[in-house]
Amino acid sequence: MHLWLVKRLSKFHREVRNVQLSLNVTRHYVDFEAENVDMAIRHGNGEWPGLQAELLMKDRIVAVCSPRILQGRRRPRSLAEIGNHPIIEDRVHRYWTRYARFVGGDIDVRNVILYDDSGVIVEAAINEQGIAMARASLAASAISRGHLVELFEVKFSETLGTMSCFQQRTRYARTWRA
Repeated sequence: MHLWLVKRLSKFHREVRNVQLSLNVTRHYVDFEAENVDMAIRHGNGEWPGLQAELLMKDRIVAVCSPRILQGRRRPRSLAEIGNHPIIEDRVHRYWTRYARFVGGDIDVRNVILYDDSGVIVEAAINEQGIAMARASLAASAISRGHLVELFEVKFSETLGTMSCFQQRTRYARTWRA
């Protein structure tokens, strides 16, 4: 997500002069009180207790893998057909587990490869480590270059996206758009 943000900061710096921006890229959800943070950018559905979330960019989740994994094999199109392949799972969001629950299916997650970074998950899929649930916004470039194949879109949340988050009691005027 930080790469998505960095690409947009030039415009922010040109248009907003009276704000000192300190970007701290971290994998944990910040504690607004303990860490003296004014705003956070998170990926999810916007439902975080005590926080007000505003959608910056919608996203979707797609099942992807390297085309080399599929050589000589039929392309899996559903959860039931994934079981014969290594699975890459997001340690934080648990997309495979959530998807299985949503479709009423079952998936063995005991031997999955776990990563806690969405960008690393895309790279792991490119490097033939398995089939991943990836954020479409991060996988799009690799899909268009042929490094990844989109197997199917995963529909379990219509509200998934990148959100700006503030404490509910804080009121920030939003004067700048990416």
